[in-house]
Amino acid sequence: MKIISIRKKTIFKASAILLFTMIICIFTNSFGMQHYYKVDFSTGLVTATTLNVRSGPGTNYGIVATVKKNEYIRVFAGVGDWYIVQVEGDYVGAVNKKYVKAIYPNSSNSNNSSNNNSSSNSNSTITAMTTDEKEVFDLINNQRTQNGLSALKLDTETLRENVYVDGEYKENLQYIKRNGTKYYTDGTKVFSIMSGKSVVQESGITVAEIQNNNNAKEYYKEAKDIENFINQYLSDITTNDIVDIETGKKYANGESPYYTINGKIFDFDNIESSTSNFNTHRIDVIKNSIERNLSIAISNFNNYSNASTDFQLPKLKDTDWDKIMDNISIISFMQGINIGGKVYNGYSIITNTINQDIVMDDSIYIEDNNTNTFHRITEENLNLNNVTGIYNVNLERRSSEDSASKTVYYFPVYGVLSYDSIVTQNKIAKDANQSINDYVSGLNTNLQKAYYTALGRERYGLYRQKLIINPS
Repeated sequence: MKIISIRKKTIFKASAILLFTMIICIFTNSFGMQHYYKVDFSTGLVTATTLNVRSGPGTNYGIVATVKKNEYIRVFAGVGDWYIVQVEGDYVGAVNKKYVKAIYPNSSNSNNSSNNNSSSNSNSTITAMTTDEKEVFDLINNQRTQNGLSALKLDTETLRENVYVDGEYKENLQYIKRNGTKYYTDGTKVFSIMSGKSVVQESGITVAEIQNNNNAKEYYKEAKDIENFINQYLSDITTNDIVDIETGKKYANGESPYYTINGKIFDFDNIESSTSNFNTHRIDVIKNSIERNLSIAISNFNNYSNASTDFQLPKLKDTDWDKIMDNISIISFMQGINIGGKVYNGYSIITNTINQDIVMDDSIYIEDNNTNTFHRITEENLNLNNVTGIYNVNLERRSSEDSASKTVYYFPVYGVLSYDSIVTQNKIAKDANQSINDYVSGLNTNLQKAYYTALGRERYGLYRQKLIINPS
């Protein structure tokens, strides 16, 4: 089990009771009978430039690992002037407490009255679960322990941003996004930002929810629920089942505009592929809807205008349809303009590739946490391990007003954009033109996890409401 730097990194937390007991036993055998005491926090921030992790609580013990300033470590207990900790690399040892700053309180100090039965040694990740979820989680881990297997870990993350609010610049505030709104916390209160002013949340989002962001987990959980629903009720649907939207009658063979695929519409074996039956049918439906509505609008204009030109919907290129399908777009038509002996009939498409209202597959950048450099997931020969996925919108410069109503500019996240893959885009992999999901499947596990965690997290954060499927 590893504790990794929390600045936009995933924190893995397991059952604290079992692990704490094991560690105390190990240290009791190593250090002799020494007095251990509980600490009221579970995560500490290293304040020394370099901090030695020793095999025992004293400088006379050997060094087993070192940690750097601003790294996060897991703290289990205290022994005199020392903390018993776990650091990256699965090293367990002791560090001098004066070089560790307490960060996150244990759940036992929480005032959350809805979980009074939780163990005092449980961490905030565990208490963020519902009662039923925690019961199942504990039962599974008990069985795994009895069979000699390691305990399962909950996968949540803590995200941080710089903000300018209430006339002050604040760094590394934790946040979560819900319903398209970001909620921040300084560890004590939760607030959103509107027009540069903080709006304190008296209820709803809690500090624990922000510190243990599970948006990605919830996104894929709900996606699985939808998959199960489709498999149960819609798995046999084909284009032959399509009915006319106005009459409610089935189309005769060959009359439907959606007969471009054969077989079942929902085929989960390859559903993410751009050429799957589902995606092909999805595009057909969108194209038909756009063309139908535009044709009606143009026809109505012809009927009520005195123009001599008979306006018609131009045929859009496949490449233009790709722009329309994959981005928020505006289509402008210009027809009936006399140019010499010709009449101009054309159109233009304006797309917005970076926006806060939709998260596309290519909206996720990968941060190399060792160098704070951001890369496109499709960068050639990208093979990093210590990485985090980040929404590209979060890298855009922001503006606010200071106390004197002067405009100030700042960046929410520190880092450098990859010159080759983001700025010039001259180092894009040769096979990057395939489906992004097909491409990502060929990358190492850490890159895949970072990408899909960020994609799920950001998409879930845009949800305006939860869809409850309850078929009769």
